[in-house]
Amino acid sequence: MRRKFRILICDNKRFWENAWNSWVDLSRFEIQEIIPEAFAIFDKICEYRPHIVVVSENMKYISGIGMMKAVSAIPNYHPEFIITDSDPTTEKKLFAEEHGAAFYLCRPYSNSTLNERLMEIVTSSHYYLNCPTKSREQLVAETLHAFNIPANLKGYRYLRYAILLALAGSQELDSITKGLYPAIAEKFNTTSVSVERAIRHAVSISWEACRNNPADEFNEIFSNTAKKPSNSRFILTIAEKLHLELELENGQTDETD
Repeated sequence: MRRKFRILICDNKRFWENAWNSWVDLSRFEIQEIIPEAFAIFDKICEYRPHIVVVSENMKYISGIGMMKAVSAIPNYHPEFIITDSDPTTEKKLFAEEHGAAFYLCRPYSNSTLNERLMEIVTSSHYYLNCPTKSREQLVAETLHAFNIPANLKGYRYLRYAILLALAGSQELDSITKGLYPAIAEKFNTTSVSVERAIRHAVSISWEACRNNPADEFNEIFSNTAKKPSNSRFILTIAEKLHLELELENGQTDETD
């Protein structure tokens, strides 16, 4: 399987979402795009943890190079930056590269040019040694959000903890009723019955929200059932999915075309 690289594009006031598949391989790249507003960009970088950031040098409050410096202070996270500039100079280009920018592009640029730069980054041996990864906690939270489970539900917190236990290979998973529910109940100072009921409620909400959408990720991984998955199946299936994603993130799975 191929590793899928997260790209955050934040240098345009118009969005390209409907045209991405015409210039980039979406089986290889996952793209999100936001307007070039400094504070929103930094928050999005912290949340999304992109592998590559395409950012404008010409922003209010902070430059693209300044954004690159700010992100460098995030522990254990080193994305690649492509800086774009409507008024580039040799001095600015050299300064950006000295501070770690992968490329410095003159704006406007063609889609094919950007795609070439993305491919140069992700196919370099240096990049694979420094490729940033998401934590288990981030992946679990994003998956539950994608499955339409509100973060304010008790069942969300219990599911999040249960999936993290599963990813850690916890022995509590050997018995959901006698092991997992009591472990969660102890963690959150409640009862096993309350844990089971809250998780079942969260799974039901996800099931009702997703089951009629064939393109939804929920239906993709629970495609072999015509009924709502049990608590245990929901937890273990998501944990297995995320385990594979973590292996890909860490380069433990061979890449094939």
